[in-house]
Amino acid sequence: MVLIDSVWFFISPLRFAISNFRVIAAILFVFSLWFCIFRVIFYRLSGDSSPLAKAISAIARGAEIFLRAFAFTVLFGWAGGTFVCLATSAALPLQDARLAALDRMLGFDWLQFLAFTNSYAAISQSLVLAYHSALPQMLFLYLLLSFGRREARLAEFLSLFCLTFSATCFLMLLVPAAGAYSHYHPSREAFDGFSVDAGMWHYQTFTMLRTQSTAVIKMEHLKGLVTFPSFHTALAIITAYAVRNIRFIVLPVLVLNGIVIISTLPEGGHFLVDVVAGVVIALGAIGLSRWPPFGRLMKCRM
Repeated sequence: MVLIDSVWFFISPLRFAISNFRVIAAILFVFSLWFCIFRVIFYRLSGDSSPLAKAISAIARGAEIFLRAFAFTVLFGWAGGTFVCLATSAALPLQDARLAALDRMLGFDWLQFLAFTNSYAAISQSLVLAYHSALPQMLFLYLLLSFGRREARLAEFLSLFCLTFSATCFLMLLVPAAGAYSHYHPSREAFDGFSVDAGMWHYQTFTMLRTQSTAVIKMEHLKGLVTFPSFHTALAIITAYAVRNIRFIVLPVLVLNGIVIISTLPEGGHFLVDVVAGVVIALGAIGLSRWPPFGRLMKCRM
């Protein structure tokens, strides 16, 4: 992904803001500092078999695993987000009309669904909370698997994250779309139970990247630009899959992420076909991860 970004940037008029490099340097410094701290802890406690030393080592080990997963996610997300900005700047013809037509072929009326979910405050607010739970869920998942001595399961999740995110990035290049809110233009009263900028928080940056050939990319631009397919949907599925067989966790996470998938329509501003594509990507990634040659490769990498 970094290689593609580098080559594309070289031939693109887009530019990185100088502030981005300061942020990246600060992030790398913090991660490196904590890795050094963990190395010192492990070195200091090596050979110490006291209960306190074992407890500290276990906590440090879990924290180090969490930090590695978090660092990987941040850096991979930065590379993928840069690709998304470059793909958006390609300004290929928007496909919202075709996506809406596919929804109608499936018998789905997006405006009617919006009206239904907006008519009940309990439903709309539940969908808003669920939609914005994706990042907190990832942090909880990383903590659970890191400190629960499930490093292999965490590695599996990160592999699925890579596969689904990469597929999403490349498909959004081929099928650019502004989103259902941009296509249908509902009045504010039609979705007053949802966020003020529901499904449209990306639109200003999206338009800037498509229309300004010399746009400057800032860190805050590296998110939220994808309509087709729905990465929120794919992430919800692989998150639920990551906690399978974990008692007392799997059922609440499964229910919550089922609601997350529904919320991508009115709160995320996705078409139904975006969600269907997200489901296909997630299931395809899971199927690939269970393919024996891929599984052997992952065991070699862990």
